[in-house]
Amino acid sequence: MGSGSVTYGRTRRLPAVLRAAVGAVAGVLLISQGGQIFAAPVTVPALCWSIASAHTRSARILLSVVLALTLAVLGWFLVYLLVKERQPWIVLGPAVALAAGIGLSLRLSARFPRPMSNPAQ
Repeated sequence: MGSGSVTYGRTRRLPAVLRAAVGAVAGVLLISQGGQIFAAPVTVPALCWSIASAHTRSARILLSVVLALTLAVLGWFLVYLLVKERQPWIVLGPAVALAAGIGLSLRLSARFPRPMSNPAQ
């Protein structure tokens, strides 16, 4: 455990450097043209893991925003493939994906306990 990660049950926590890297890469892919769509099979699970292992509220919120926006882009892409630009689906699909991303983020944030700081250490 010298890498700075903490284990709770079977879930291994990511070190802060890796969480920051996941957030940064996912954020850059999010603003690229189509990069997030093709990288979503890797970035969505990585973001979920990062949210679940984040120690601070600000990190969880920032990673949750990136996850929710990633899912909204993915929702838009899937709707566009299925029904092109028909209303209201082209707007409703990404909105539902965004809401699902926010819900998933809240669930992941609440699922794992945060390590308590111990001043005696």
